[in-house]
Amino acid sequence: MAGPGQAGMLALPSVQVNATSPIIRIDEILKVDDKTAKDDYDDVQEDMKEGCGAHGKLLGVLIIRPEHANSRPGLKVGDCFLNCATTDDATKIMRAMGHRKYDSRQIQMTSFDEAKFNTELKVLM
Repeated sequence: MAGPGQAGMLALPSVQVNATSPIIRIDEILKVDDKTAKDDYDDVQEDMKEGCGAHGKLLGVLIIRPEHANSRPGLKVGDCFLNCATTDDATKIMRAMGHRKYDSRQIQMTSFDEAKFNTELKVLM
């Protein structure tokens, strides 16, 4: 129990995240190495559809694979993009999932520019 002048863990207010677009980027959800197989990418993609889709409507999930990064500089293998139906859905997902861990690592979710996603990444889905 917390003593005088010490805040208990539950007393800390949660930060209310607000998405700025319907696209969420999850930084390096999959740690890629020479043992990473196609099934690993597919498994993460399914996990994201199920886990995040339970909190907001998803139109699609894209996980960056080596062939994507090779043809598009600036993409990082293992990053994941969630194409949400609305910015509100993205906010709900970020609030529900942003504090969680995946594969023992903290999830890093940020809003991603919708126009950039539509012109550069949507074709990869």
